[in-house]
Amino acid sequence: SNKFTCIFSHMTSVQSTFISPITRVLRIRHYLWYAHTSDNIYLQISRQLTNGIITSTPGSCPIKGRKVYTIGQSVDSKVFDKKLELETPIIKLIHIGRFDPSKNIESIVAEIKQLRDEHPGLKLNIIGSPSSKKFQHYMESVKSKFMADVQIGWLTFMPAIARIKLPDELKKYDCFVHAFQGSLDKTLVEATLSAIPVATVNKEYLKIFGKWDYSNSNIQPSLATELRFILNLDAIAITKEVDRRYEIARTNHDME
Repeated sequence: SNKFTCIFSHMTSVQSTFISPITRVLRIRHYLWYAHTSDNIYLQISRQLTNGIITSTPGSCPIKGRKVYTIGQSVDSKVFDKKLELETPIIKLIHIGRFDPSKNIESIVAEIKQLRDEHPGLKLNIIGSPSSKKFQHYMESVKSKFMADVQIGWLTFMPAIARIKLPDELKKYDCFVHAFQGSLDKTLVEATLSAIPVATVNKEYLKIFGKWDYSNSNIQPSLATELRFILNLDAIAITKEVDRRYEIARTNHDME
């Protein structure tokens, strides 16, 4: 009953499959945003019946073709502005994201715990909550496994915070750590625009921004490897690389 000129569907390949025949008959332009590496029959149907699939980066969508449009992550750099001064040595590490198995939080904690043998001053804060009740057990299991580390004081867990608080929260820390192996996480771009070092094994991020150990591209990236390389650099070298990545994020992933 409404006179729509265009429909934008966000991560709803199933619903778009059922809606797209209607929008096609009514000649209403219909686009689906899809930023996930998993393919499915609904996505394939949506590609045929919608006007296009919109995604962030080429590797963030499993399908290719003329109807797939990559537009970056569209982060507002005026909100996630640069941290004015890089503090060294790097001690305070932060991870922000959903407390789901796909985010590999257990792996993050385990690798940093091992790295503390070389850099005992490292501290890690995990901020996030499960996206659904079914992942509540995963969060409780991880917290239980590393309870002794929480009691020692180098590891802390915090529930998810409001998005409006993220820019100020990121600036409190020295480095953002991340281990999600999928599409380009928006938090990675937000941390990059905050001008703090980012250590990750996310293939899409590494493809766009590069590895820290860029002098030897044959080394298989791991969170510990990336972080170890950052920890062994001086403030000038870290700042130079952070600024280079910042410019890439501004050019390709800014809201403008």
